[in-house]
Amino acid sequence: MLLQLFSVIVFLEALIFGQTYANYYQLPIPSPKLGYVYHGGNADAPVHITMYFDSQCSDSKMGYQGVFDAADYYGPDVVYLVLHGLSLPYFRGSFISLQALRAVDQLNKTKTVEYLQILFDNQDLISGSPDTVSDADMIVILTDFAVEVGFTEEEFLEEYNHPKTNQLCRHEMKMANDRGVYGGPWFVVNGMTVLDYYPYWDVEDWISLIDPLLG
Repeated sequence: MLLQLFSVIVFLEALIFGQTYANYYQLPIPSPKLGYVYHGGNADAPVHITMYFDSQCSDSKMGYQGVFDAADYYGPDVVYLVLHGLSLPYFRGSFISLQALRAVDQLNKTKTVEYLQILFDNQDLISGSPDTVSDADMIVILTDFAVEVGFTEEEFLEEYNHPKTNQLCRHEMKMANDRGVYGGPWFVVNGMTVLDYYPYWDVEDWISLIDPLLG
């Protein structure tokens, strides 16, 4: 009886161990390095800020201007701001928008921030109901935005439809999940998550956080 019980215990432990490691695998290691560096930031700056955002999230729209203003206030040699797209599943058009942003960044990195601001300013055009805005409609809108910042329709769509563009967006989502990021906007300053952040923070709120870090 004891031998049978021992055998059952060993079997269950082996089953649990096997299931645990059957679902564990190495996440893809991206190349090139992910993230959009804000206005040519200096990687040796004393303050590093990482922002995770969803271009279709109203809180991200509310919160991005404050941190952008702070980065401009201190300059790239003091604040190194890196932006990461995070596609949240409850916003229609989220992944499509971030893939469009990735395409713009690959075509011309100096246009990335301008395009992102256009996405934020026009959330209502992209996040309509399925009856009014289809995926095809969204791509037309996103292409028009790309033309607005200086690209041709052909070059934008070629980059948007490139398999690597889609792959890098997937890698960025997995990276955010691996780091425990589950919402946006989400801020990390010098490696630590900013827990008391609120979307209504303006440049003064950021200054009150950053100034003490500069001694």
